[in-house]
Amino acid sequence: MPDVTNALFAELTRGADAEAVSRGLTVLLGRGDDTATGVALAGRLLAEGRVDGVMLQPHDGTDPNELAALAASGAPVVIVHDEIPGASAILLDDAAAAVVAVEHLVAIGRTRLALIGGMPSSSSARRREDGFRSALARHGIPAREEWITRVGYGPEDGREAMRRLLDTEDRPDAVVVSNVNAGFGALAEATRLGVAVPESLAVAAIHDSWPAAYSAPALTCIRTPLYELGRAAVAALSDRIGGGGPEVIRISSPAPVILARASTRV
Repeated sequence: MPDVTNALFAELTRGADAEAVSRGLTVLLGRGDDTATGVALAGRLLAEGRVDGVMLQPHDGTDPNELAALAASGAPVVIVHDEIPGASAILLDDAAAAVVAVEHLVAIGRTRLALIGGMPSSSSARRREDGFRSALARHGIPAREEWITRVGYGPEDGREAMRRLLDTEDRPDAVVVSNVNAGFGALAEATRLGVAVPESLAVAAIHDSWPAAYSAPALTCIRTPLYELGRAAVAALSDRIGGGGPEVIRISSPAPVILARASTRV
């Protein structure tokens, strides 16, 4: 994982460990500050026979070429949240999560919606943007290109994206944030700029983590099946270790659900 201290990964890790225990396996958790470091660590552990297979969560915005050699090696490899030829992939229904966020904001009367998205190279960010656009179209709401940012998933990325959105007189009245960590930065920047949340600007973020209930205001989130994602990743890796071929698995159950908190409640 790119950051083992990230609260967002807690449910994924819990699911992975539960599935491993049920199969008589052990999970070793390692950190790579960037994807290249993680790939190098994974390759070394595999080559030395210290592990039977690798689950890899790429860093946001990873160039797929960084993962190509590991996937092409034929070693049992599962990529979480991304698709790489030669490796199994475990994905969430990212588009559906974005749709849930838009539906909630429209239901509370917001019609001027912006998106704080991930980096352009992130496949999960692209899927979430697709869901955002399709949900707007379903309601006959035009997607304003100047209100769609693609900075990244971190808190400082969310802060920078919110700054851009609010640095104009023509402002949105609601924002979908593609990642809860970016949502914390977005909330902080809105507060710094004196924008009232949710009175002037409603904010909803994809994924949920325990700090979201304690932010100021508490952040409305879309809960996604991260626990189930972790279990599915270990199951897929076990299958690869047993000789199975690579496959792409999309986790759509349980479906994403809204956890409405103060950032969208007027």
